[in-house]
Amino acid sequence: MVTRLNQEIKDKILEFLKDKNIGASCVEISKGLKHNRITISKYLEIMKAQKLISSKEFAQSKIWSTFQKEKQKKVTLVCDDEKIKELFSLILDLDKFELCLKDTKTFDCKDISSNLIITKSEDIFEKLKSKATIPVLLIGTDYDSINLENIFEINQRISEIISNDYCSITGLPDKKSLKEYINKEISPVKIIEITIEGFDNYKKEMGIIASQNILKLISKIIKNNVKLNTHIAHVSENKFCITTKNYQGICKSFDNIKEFIKPNLNLVYREAN
Repeated sequence: MVTRLNQEIKDKILEFLKDKNIGASCVEISKGLKHNRITISKYLEIMKAQKLISSKEFAQSKIWSTFQKEKQKKVTLVCDDEKIKELFSLILDLDKFELCLKDTKTFDCKDISSNLIITKSEDIFEKLKSKATIPVLLIGTDYDSINLENIFEINQRISEIISNDYCSITGLPDKKSLKEYINKEISPVKIIEITIEGFDNYKKEMGIIASQNILKLISKIIKNNVKLNTHIAHVSENKFCITTKNYQGICKSFDNIKEFIKPNLNLVYREAN
């Protein structure tokens, strides 16, 4: 009898909230269902834990609504290596992501319906990057050592790349994110552009994976040497931007950055207009 009563109250709450586009407070629900507010409050918390409903803070009240399951993001893995396919099938959080497996021979580069494409083929990677419509990740030798302990990090990285405006290689905010940051800033800021001279030649000579590793290294060095209260963005393949209120401090930090990079590549910086 108690179990049936519990389910009846849950069903009534769900039915009541179904017609509420903007949700309802506990007081509104208890009045609408003609039940004690404390009882309804208890059920609301239980149903939230069961992911039947969700809540959001509004003023000093909680507004309750039916639980909207987040739409899965589509991740396409283009690879002929069955071990890597199996690995991603095990690692990827299938509650968040829909995994689509493709072979390199059958994959159509014009098919860009995914939110993210991951591939081991440098040829496919280059073709897709030139389109610049969706993020693309290239699997390098560092992916060969992935094990189940990396589950959280991999899902977190993929989620950030899909959901936010991040560079898929360096993990830094991209050009769109930089513009949004500048528009939100109230006080004046200076923008410093860092350009990697000779990067195209380095890429042709050393290959994609080596050039990606250099980008990762440079981004890491910049992050480690630049102080807080700055915004670092990777705005194009060979260019980074640092937004700051402390121009002189960044210039001093840049001298350290250049020393780390020599003699591989030459970095030049200038204040952007």
